[in-house]
Amino acid sequence: MQDILTLLHSNLPSGLRNTTYLVGGYIRDRIMGYIPDDIDLVVEGQAREAAHLVASILSGSVIELDPSRSIYRVVLNGRHIDLEGAGTGNLMGNLEKRDFTINALVLPLSDSLNTNWQKCILDPYDGLGDIRSQIVRAVSRTAMEDDPLRCLRAFRIAGKLGFTIEPGTLAQIRQSAHLIKRCAGERIWEELAEILSLEKASSLLRLMDSETALFESIFPEIIPLKGLQQGGFHQEDAWVHSLNTLECVESLIIDPPMAPQTFAYLQEKLAGSRTRLTVFKLAALLHDIGKPNCQVQKSPGRFSFHGHDQVGGQIVSPIAHRLKMSNREADLLKVLVKEHMAPLTLYTSSPTARALRRLFLRLG
Repeated sequence: MQDILTLLHSNLPSGLRNTTYLVGGYIRDRIMGYIPDDIDLVVEGQAREAAHLVASILSGSVIELDPSRSIYRVVLNGRHIDLEGAGTGNLMGNLEKRDFTINALVLPLSDSLNTNWQKCILDPYDGLGDIRSQIVRAVSRTAMEDDPLRCLRAFRIAGKLGFTIEPGTLAQIRQSAHLIKRCAGERIWEELAEILSLEKASSLLRLMDSETALFESIFPEIIPLKGLQQGGFHQEDAWVHSLNTLECVESLIIDPPMAPQTFAYLQEKLAGSRTRLTVFKLAALLHDIGKPNCQVQKSPGRFSFHGHDQVGGQIVSPIAHRLKMSNREADLLKVLVKEHMAPLTLYTSSPTARALRRLFLRLG
């Protein structure tokens, strides 16, 4: 990444170099000792022309993410540089529209290679203080309303960095959770997949569920699971059981470590950077989604849910479509939910080699 900055320093015209700024997660990650994957730039001027110039310098290609808001992406060998025009309010006006204080840090590109670059950071919202305090705090009182996807992003950033969401920001998320439906399905899935990819996503989702209605807004299909009695081996309702299932999945991966071959299989990428493991975790959360439709009371405190796995497979298909999941992701989610009872059935019936082969063929 330092090589990229050096190339930009050497090849950008001085006028453009002096009106271009590094912003957001790139500065935050460098301060915290991480090597950033990507770069975000704000340009006081024409972002489109700047994007094409940067692409020519770095032998990249330009994608127009949102021309109406002057947002462009330069793609380079798996990494990218996002460029955004500062707009009519110039740099400070751009910052006040950002999501979190720790992402509202600015470093002039012309100072980014200095030995004392941290002293050159512009920090109008005390993002440096929030990094030290390990807090995710919204820049403004309308940050979540302005872009409801930030509700999910707050949890993703908190989980990734080990930070705490500031109480006022959590209250904003609570108030704006229902607005997440405004966001495009693929944007929701991208953020949610990032959360599920974390080692302990279950703890974040428990917090999300207990403090906000965000998960219900994304998946209204889970609402009937809450309070649904199961009886038998299950002491908790169907939703708590689902959260516990995800926690168990994560514990099986981490402690003791999963067999390397199995872990490598789950890390196979299905779409972009999203893996089998991400879909596997979502399936763990949604595996009993068909139970409310299949509950039959056998006796006081005893229920059956015959066929809930098949019904669940039908329910998750429109969910995958709503989230604009790739075909491979959608197919895997459906088969995991639809067939989640099959291993248990085989386990209790002393399976033959032939029965196991049929299972593997059926599941692909």
